[in-house]
Amino acid sequence: PVWIANAIYIARLGPVPWLDLTPFAIAVTGVVYAWSLLHLHLLNVIPVARSAIFGFIEDPIIVVDLHDRIVDLNPAAQQLASRQPAPPISPLVGRPLSALLGDQAALLDAAPLDEGPLGDIRLARAGVERVFELRASSLHDADRSPLGRVYVLRDITKRKQAEEALQQLTHSLEERVAERTRELHYQANLLEHI
Repeated sequence: PVWIANAIYIARLGPVPWLDLTPFAIAVTGVVYAWSLLHLHLLNVIPVARSAIFGFIEDPIIVVDLHDRIVDLNPAAQQLASRQPAPPISPLVGRPLSALLGDQAALLDAAPLDEGPLGDIRLARAGVERVFELRASSLHDADRSPLGRVYVLRDITKRKQAEEALQQLTHSLEERVAERTRELHYQANLLEHI
């Protein structure tokens, strides 16, 4: 609009030939830009940053509304449903949480509404069972009205396998110590009777 107003003045095509409309056009353009920046968030980088960060987090993240319908999920969460690469828009959005977590979603219904770890869940996909530590966080709007929840699943399968192996080793060691203690008692009894 500014260059058009300037061209009209230079060509003397305006209603008043000596009136330069360029400063008025600059003022109107400035007001429109200011309104765009403040009200339309024209230069807001949050959606771009959110998308980049949300996509690179390796832990599955699931956002649900107050009715436990999936609102958003990252590619790692989408891959819980299938082994295929995650599509840009998940077919799981709008579906109940049970569509992703199956019968494990019932554990979330029984979970307290406070923040923090909710426990472990086991998910089997393609014959492979994985163990996840489940954490939850409530979502609120500016007035602190509840909007939904965010669930973060941390894959702790290797840790659980290591804990189980350690328990087996501990049990085996305790049995060996008990057996050796019995042998030593038997030897001590024999020595007493000699």
